[in-house]
Amino acid sequence: MSKPPFKLKQRKTACENSLFTVFFDHLVDAGKTLVEDYLVVEPKIKNENGISGVAILPVKDNRFGLVKVYRHPVAGYGWEVPRGFIDEKESSEDAAIRELKEETGLICSKVELLSLGTITPEPGIISAKVNLYMANANNTESIEQEDELGHVDFRWFTSQEVTKLVQDQLISDATTLTIYFKSVLPEYT
Repeated sequence: MSKPPFKLKQRKTACENSLFTVFFDHLVDAGKTLVEDYLVVEPKIKNENGISGVAILPVKDNRFGLVKVYRHPVAGYGWEVPRGFIDEKESSEDAAIRELKEETGLICSKVELLSLGTITPEPGIISAKVNLYMANANNTESIEQEDELGHVDFRWFTSQEVTKLVQDQLISDATTLTIYFKSVLPEYT
């Protein structure tokens, strides 16, 4: 890790809930205050590699599975990949399998997961890394998905339909865009 161009003088806990702690960091450079209340949101659970979440793009018969979700902070709906937090002492792969089942009803195994790397969803504010996976859902069984806050639908889309959703800004979150575009790169197909 490289040396930062400033120093953390003080960290104050602003608030917390069961999943996150929000900090105000006092950042200085050569004793001069740069920012007194730099906002940092940190997940409470991370694995040994600093991974706090997973995102999974299910693919079946060249179609991509997306969840329609209402997001309270932006007061709107969007189509997204299934995703979620890792649980304490849970591997990223196990979290991906669990989240896929909870949000879509699809049951897959570790051999059906392909790693697409790691992203930092919003590195200017959120202290988190997310492992990305593509799940081969051609041979998976399906059960009824669990109720999740804001989730209203799960559908399969062709590549052309996904492109249209992006153009119409019905897919606008960075995680879904990243995982979809990574999934269609030649090295993953």
